[in-house]
Amino acid sequence: MPTSDQPPALADDNPFADADDPFGPNLAVLLTLAAETFRTKVLTTLAEHGHSDLRSNDIVLLRLAATGRPTITELAELFGVTKQAMSQVVDSLATRGYVERVRDPRDGRRVRLTLSPRGRQALTVAGTARVTEERRVAAALGPDTAAFLRGLRLLTDETSPTWLRMLGQLPE
Repeated sequence: MPTSDQPPALADDNPFADADDPFGPNLAVLLTLAAETFRTKVLTTLAEHGHSDLRSNDIVLLRLAATGRPTITELAELFGVTKQAMSQVVDSLATRGYVERVRDPRDGRRVRLTLSPRGRQALTVAGTARVTEERRVAAALGPDTAAFLRGLRLLTDETSPTWLRMLGQLPE
């Protein structure tokens, strides 16, 4: 246990303690910085391939459109926004040529979202950039990669949004 003059970050049982910088970045800060760096690299790669108009949230919607042809209502429920708000986002993606609206053959009243060729190309570029970064991290971690991933899953399994489960990023 830390003493009154020792910051909690330096507790003997804290594997993330840094004696040289007791008030420096902790696990949460490092994970946030890593996620932002990762996201920036993917978006930079997309921009280099003609998709500078995409944001991280757009990529999530493209992934969802690629996996199950969702409706705007389903997407709105998934993200906890109104149908009108999701419709605006989908309109923007459609206007920019990333998605198409198609009538559901089983229920003509429903409109489903599907990827356009431009959307598939953007998703391929984003996926390639993601895998490149994942390989870089795995190479740095070496044999500790599996343990690292288990640790991340422990942090995310209970609180992650449903859409991560839909994308197959987390177990059900």
